[in-house]
Amino acid sequence: MPRTARRKGFPGERSFSYSSPYLEVGESHTVEVLMQSYVFFPVMSLGNMCRGTLMSVPPPFYPTEALQKGATPSQVCKERIIMVYPTKYIACLQYGFVFGIYYLAALLFSPFFAAYTPRLGTKGVFIAGGLLQGVFGGLLFAMLDDVDDTMTFIYLSYLCRFMSGAGNSATFCAGSGMVLSQVHALCNVVHM
Repeated sequence: MPRTARRKGFPGERSFSYSSPYLEVGESHTVEVLMQSYVFFPVMSLGNMCRGTLMSVPPPFYPTEALQKGATPSQVCKERIIMVYPTKYIACLQYGFVFGIYYLAALLFSPFFAAYTPRLGTKGVFIAGGLLQGVFGGLLFAMLDDVDDTMTFIYLSYLCRFMSGAGNSATFCAGSGMVLSQVHALCNVVHM
């Protein structure tokens, strides 16, 4: 008679059972979790590498492209504030802020995704974040060289990097939750 291994899951998680004539109680679960982790951890590592690539590829190329479009790193603007503070100037940020807005979006959206990822679903948030990063950080940001107007180029750059930063925070929060749940499953296997 085959032995059956049962593990009670977390609240909301389905219980599952496996049977095998060769394994002791609990060993069949160990084999499945180890096989899942052999696939899961390399895929998550590849995803993190792609996420980092989308974040770090534009800085070497973007400044020269922005200069060709007529943008400057920062521009001193004399505006109405001169009437109030005659010795102060406002620095109008142009393409220098494109790199910082990515991290600003990640900072603003991370608490939201950390709080609502369990309610929205880890897998869905992870996929939506990956799509945001791929579409805005990869495809649309790469097509900005077709825009000729300087200010349109700058504003679209801001939008693409901001949405890519939001996608980064979504994939980071959801991916961290997925990795921690997999590690927790491995720890349960070790302690059985």
